[in-house]
Amino acid sequence: MMTNSPITKILTLTDVYHYIEWKNIEEAFVYQYDKGGMFSSARGRIYKVPSSQDDIVNSNLMGMFEKNRCKKFYNFVRNYNGNNNNGEINVNSPFNDVVQQFGLELNTIDFIGHAVALYSNNSFYHDKAISVIKNINFYLNCLESKNKNIYYTTPFIFPIWGLQKIYKNYERQFYLSDFQYEKNCDVEDILYDEDNKFKGIKTSKGKYIYGSILISEPSYMKKFNKVEEKNRVIRRICLMNHPIPDIGDCDSCQIIIPQTQIGKKNDIFILQLGYGHCVCKKGYYVVVISTFDDNTDINRQLAPAMEIIGDTLECLDKVYTCYEPIDKTFNDCIYISNSFKPHSHFENDYDDIIDEFQKITDTKLEFESAPKNPVEQYNHNYNV
Repeated sequence: MMTNSPITKILTLTDVYHYIEWKNIEEAFVYQYDKGGMFSSARGRIYKVPSSQDDIVNSNLMGMFEKNRCKKFYNFVRNYNGNNNNGEINVNSPFNDVVQQFGLELNTIDFIGHAVALYSNNSFYHDKAISVIKNINFYLNCLESKNKNIYYTTPFIFPIWGLQKIYKNYERQFYLSDFQYEKNCDVEDILYDEDNKFKGIKTSKGKYIYGSILISEPSYMKKFNKVEEKNRVIRRICLMNHPIPDIGDCDSCQIIIPQTQIGKKNDIFILQLGYGHCVCKKGYYVVVISTFDDNTDINRQLAPAMEIIGDTLECLDKVYTCYEPIDKTFNDCIYISNSFKPHSHFENDYDDIIDEFQKITDTKLEFESAPKNPVEQYNHNYNV
């Protein structure tokens, strides 16, 4: 998750966020391919993502003159208030046109688009500059803690004991709110009433479960021809007895490998977790590598990431098919989400969550009007 983000607001609104212990991901890095020179060989290197003026000054990503240009661009983004175009800068023009006015080099534009604006491909070059600027400001604002006793080194947080803490808390909410939650359920048949609306499901074990609506992850609906395949995601989980080289002494980190740097169609994401997040014992690390599958050899696709993380004790690979619902009107009261993408953060799934909520409840989710009293919040019907 990202701090101060709409996703964390949803978790707070549904009375889940405060029942989970969170820990900051300590560092964020970006990969850049160095062509080498007279005294160095060509190789890929990782660098800390500059997120402040001091970071830019101390960064090895850029030369001295490029640092000054990057600082000017960051100042422009920070000072943009949405009500003017800051003089001669037209924020409705393509982002590439705007950064060219600052004279930024391609590698600088690359890390800003992929590691700060968090685009997973090069589409940001052609998007309106205002959209990319909002993404950059979102990233920078997530570094600012509302609690003065907390300092975020990156905008990313991860639950201690792992992501299962989130769905376990929602599972409790479901039972308290008269919902039925089934995981790893083999749905044999879907039952409809006379109006062709959802009435219930029959499992492979002969169990009947009845309800007025069904909210489903898309893979369950494949056999009923309600979803279509969009693309595939590769995830490799690696167990290591050492941290990723060149990241210092941090226990956890995220590394983004922009597609341009390795000649791929999509970015590769690397997430390292250690003892601090209680996902493995001391002295060991879990590294998750993910990307969209381009239908070539998996080892070849993940080679740049494996070169970065070093030797591993064990690797587990899985290729997931990404589905989307065919009919998004959900007139039969069967609400189907999109599959998760390969990003190591879930911010890109926010729009899907909000859209599904509004279709289920026929109301708009308002964060500002959410009850502040925990008892009121619990009794309010936001646990859909």
